[in-house]
Amino acid sequence: MNTKRLWEADLGEGFFRNPILFTDYSDPDVIRVEDTYYMTASSFSCVPGLPIW
Repeated sequence: MNTKRLWEADLGEGFFRNPILFTDYSDPDVIRVEDTYYMTASSFSCVPGLPIW
């Protein structure tokens, strides 16, 4: 099983590379579930499905 990630923004030791999210998400939206907020957006690479952050 290959566990290598295609994109890793966290370089370690508090350093990150851009873009933090490796793709272009159209129609970003924020949803709230009780006291927790999540970002969601349209995606053409996560079909079927909807990415949640």
